Amino acid sequence: VLTCLTGLDCLGVNHQLRFQNTECDGASVSVDTAAFTLSQTANTMVVKAGTAPSTATAGVPIIQPTVQLWSFPCGVNSASSCLVDATAPGVVVTAALEGTAAPLGGSKTALFVDGVASFTDLVLSTSAATTFNFSLSAPGFAPIFMDILVSSGAVSKMVITTQP
Repeated sequence: VLTCLTGLDCLGVNHQLRFQNTECDGASVSVDTAAFTLSQTANTMVVKAGTAPSTATAGVPIIQPTVQLWSFPCGVNSASSCLVDATAPGVVVTAALEGTAAPLGGSKTALFVDGVASFTDLVLSTSAATTFNFSLSAPGFAPIFMDILVSSGAVSKMVITTQP
């Protein structure tokens, strides 16, 4: 018997369904489902596989992240029963560099459309060859943090200030 199909009090974790049948002889047989989570909207934000920037060249666009909103229940790996959730229209994800004054260029925000937000022109405008802590955040979701190892680009021109 399901008692809370329309109430928000059913949202949460570790729910189970019990199916029960009474046999003709009066014996009762029941089967319980595995625990699952009920969520009214997307409840986690993930970077789509293959779009997480981990290395970059200074001044060159980084691998552009694609962020998805997922609703659970979801299995232990990202390819199981996780689904992109389109129930959060108007949510904006923001890209930033944490703990540094190094400039992040390009459009630093992306709008979720049908549960997916894509960046198109993010670039690290720095001459420093170092690792930066990159973050993606959206209101109501846990932020995502990742390191990006930035290398300096190839020399584009050389200027001699004093003749030898």
